[in-house]
Parts: sequence; C-alpha cells; structure tokens
Amino acid sequence: MVFFHIYRRAKVLFYVENAIGLRHQVSLIKNLQHRDDIEVYISVSDNCEIEINQEELGFYNVKRISPKNSRWIKFSCIVATDVYLRWHYRESPVYVIGHGPSIGNQDISRPIWRLQSWRSFNTSICSISSKVEYDHVIKYAEDLLANDRKIFVHSGSAGKKDVDQRKIQELKILLRVTSEKKVILISSHFAEHSLLRNIGIGLIKWLISTFKSLHIIVTGHPKIWIDGLGLANEPDHNLFKELSDLAADSPRISFYSSASDDNLLSLCDYFICDYSSIRVEIAKHEKPVFLYLHPDFRFQSDITGDLYKKSSFCFYDLSDFARKFLLLNENKLEFPEMGNQQFFSYFSGALNPVDSHLSTINALVKIPFIGSKQWTNFREKSLHDLHRKFGNSAKEVI
Repeated sequence: MVFFHIYRRAKVLFYVENAIGLRHQVSLIKNLQHRDDIEVYISVSDNCEIEINQEELGFYNVKRISPKNSRWIKFSCIVATDVYLRWHYRESPVYVIGHGPSIGNQDISRPIWRLQSWRSFNTSICSISSKVEYDHVIKYAEDLLANDRKIFVHSGSAGKKDVDQRKIQELKILLRVTSEKKVILISSHFAEHSLLRNIGIGLIKWLISTFKSLHIIVTGHPKIWIDGLGLANEPDHNLFKELSDLAADSPRISFYSSASDDNLLSLCDYFICDYSSIRVEIAKHEKPVFLYLHPDFRFQSDITGDLYKKSSFCFYDLSDFARKFLLLNENKLEFPEMGNQQFFSYFSGALNPVDSHLSTINALVKIPFIGSKQWTNFREKSLHDLHRKFGNSAKEVI
C-alpha cells in the first residue's frame, strides 16, 4: 500500500493601505517570497495613493490579488499596518505591525490609534516595539491582555544610528552647507497645530536675520508636500510660496524631503520640531531639541506627552523661542531633566524589527494547521516575554 503525503503551502497575505505601510512590509515580502513552504500574496487598498510596481520592488514570486477577492481565501497569516481598521477577514489571523515604531519612531496619537486596530474583532496578533507601547496597553487596554484570542508580541524597532560619512558630505554639497556654519533643522508635522502652519515663517525670518553663521534646513512629514504645491488635505499654496521666496532670497535656507535620515540629522547642531514622530528619530543624536507646543494642542496620550515635554526645550510662540534660543547660545539655559538617550530608550526595542516580524510569521503559519493548544502556548510565551522585558507597571515610564 502506498501512502501519499499532501503538502500544503501556507498562504501569507500582505495588505497594503498606503506608501508608509508598504515601506515596512517590503523587507518581509522579499524574505518570504523565495520560501518553498509559503505562498506570498499582496493586496492593495483602493485608497492607496501610489502605484505599486512589483518588478521595481523586487517582488518576483508574489501573487497580486484584489481586496474583494482576497477575503474569500483562508490565509495562515495576514500582515497589515495599524492604519487599517475595517477588516474583512473573519477566518484568518491578522498580524498588525506598527508602521511607525518599526523604524524607530512613534507618533503622538498612534498608540491610541493602534488600540483601535487591536480591538478589531479579528486582529489576532499585535506588535509592541517599545516600553512606551507596552505601557499604553497596561494603562488604556489591559483587558486585551486577558483576551484569549489576542496575542501580543515584541516586534522590535530600529534603535541605532545608521550613519555614512560619505553620504553626509554629499548632503552638505546638496544642501549648500558650509563648514563654518552651524546647522539647525526645522521639521514640522502637517496638521493644524504644527510648527510650519503657525509660526514657521516668522521663526525662519528671525533666525536668518539674527544669526549670520546659521544654516537652516526645512523638512517635515511626508504628507507636507504634494507635488511642491502645499500641505496635504488642506493645500496651503501661500505657505509654500512664502517658504520658496525665503529660500530664493537666502542661500542659507535649504529644503529636504524627509527628516527620517540619520545622515541628515548627524550634520545638524540644533533641532526644532513639534509633536511629529521625528522627535524620536532626533533623540538618537545628542543635540539640543526645541519643541513647539501650540496653545490649543493637547497630547492624546499623557504618557508620550510627558516624555516629549521632559526631554525638550518647550516653547509656545516665537518670542518664547527667541528668548530661550539666545539663552542657550549664552550657556544660560537650564537643560531638560531628561536627556535624549534616556528619552529614546523608552521608544526603542530590538535592533532588527524584520527578524522579529519574521519570527512571528513563522510561528503563525504553523499554528492554524496544528491547533488551539499551540496557539495558547504561543500566546503565553509571548506575554511572558513582554512582561519580562518591559515590566508590568505604567508608572515606571515617567
């Protein structure tokens, strides 16, 4: 008698909601696509703002499927980012990876936003990259830890500087930065209480007129520029024109597309930002940070808000900034009670999030074919690992 073994390849779907989410799924897809035991699928939201060319991305063994058709397939694992809350997949475990912390940053509202996606009825696996995220669960959603169908895993985050001296020199040439100039980076979020939308123009004018040996680099959230026309969602052509006119009048003002670049951050001597997640990227560099807080802005999370405030020179308007910046240059300004290194330690985890995510996916592709006992064991081990790494008290954060 001859017995035949039926070999089943696990199906893994990557759901892409937007360009930022895709950026953190690319490495995972490339690592999995050559596996003999896994079929990799990709499904792109109808709302995604970019065209996805699989050949250009290096996806040579990935099946493209529409969101409508993908909901009828039983996947071993669905990997999505925390921006997507309207799950169609009732039978497949969904692994929600944070598209911010997985590269080392942390949005002010994102931990709260992520709690919404974690509470979705078929979000099964939730990634926690840092002490801050863990404490958000303890403080705002401790009930989720008791849910038998929820698994929390330590996903890791990029926690070290990635600096290339050759690229730094290339950036200096590109941005017209000369060696005798001090460099200040102004980085802004795109929403209504952000730096550029409120006092940015006045601040730049004051810096240029007051300090002749200062070079200013203006950058911001990826959504801040749309084809060079203005701010996302609410185009502000006048703001962009004012910034362009300032740069045209002064060679000491440069624009750069993204602040999430350690080479760019390394060449700066001062930082000015707002509630943008770039504050965490900046913390990898031991330089003074000025934090703009609009009078009407409120942090959605007091845990994150306290960390931001205690590690920065906070200012509320242009005159407040001018006074404090002058005092700093005279060595008369008292430094924040929390240093950048300590601040960053709350937001960083394992140094390689890709390996962490792959380890979780490898476990998930086996579980549906093994049974609930393995699911329970995986859940208990994951919770044990989290408690051991981060402790179990939100009070330890501040």
